[in-house]
Amino acid sequence: MSTAAPGVEPFARQLRAWWLGGDTWRRRGLPWREEGVTTLELAATEALMAQTPADVVAFHWWAIFDGLRLLEPGAMVGPADVEDLARRVAPLGLGDRKARTMVSIAEVVTTGRWTEPGWGLGPYTLGMVRLATGQGVAAPVDTNVSRVARRAGWSDPEDFSRSLSGWATAHGWGPDHLPPGYAALSAVMDLGHVYCRAAVGSCLVCPCQSECPKW
Repeated sequence: MSTAAPGVEPFARQLRAWWLGGDTWRRRGLPWREEGVTTLELAATEALMAQTPADVVAFHWWAIFDGLRLLEPGAMVGPADVEDLARRVAPLGLGDRKARTMVSIAEVVTTGRWTEPGWGLGPYTLGMVRLATGQGVAAPVDTNVSRVARRAGWSDPEDFSRSLSGWATAHGWGPDHLPPGYAALSAVMDLGHVYCRAAVGSCLVCPCQSECPKW
């Protein structure tokens, strides 16, 4: 049964149609959203973005993840692997602590035992990691999600986030290689990045304007 609150479905359907449609201003071309990216890579990328803008992570993404042994299925991680990862994330101003967090997340995905041993991640990033790894419905809220939710008439952005990810999990979202709840929240972030911007929103051309009371 869907966990979505009444009222989220019309907005969700419009958002999904835009995000999956042929509009050239739809999904942002971020490498971790492409087909063939593993759950391990998706979750580890969210950990990277806890301290680094998405566009910066995208620029360095292939250099960080290409040939990264610790993210291979069944890999036994040792100190040398952590050191290798620390070197890879150093250009982002990150180091050993972030590398160990990514290793811990990889172990969670591999074993299926959800723990947060000193990750140092905020609730938003933890929520996105949960959605990326299929750990049930989560309610991550960043500035984009909060802004879109409030403009769309939701007084509680967390309730909006949980309802949307729940609806996506129950009804599907796409593309098929991304977990539905994760894809739905990614779509909200893209809407906030492209149309529902902080200073001046592009309401006139927003694909969700008919379901937005601000319009």
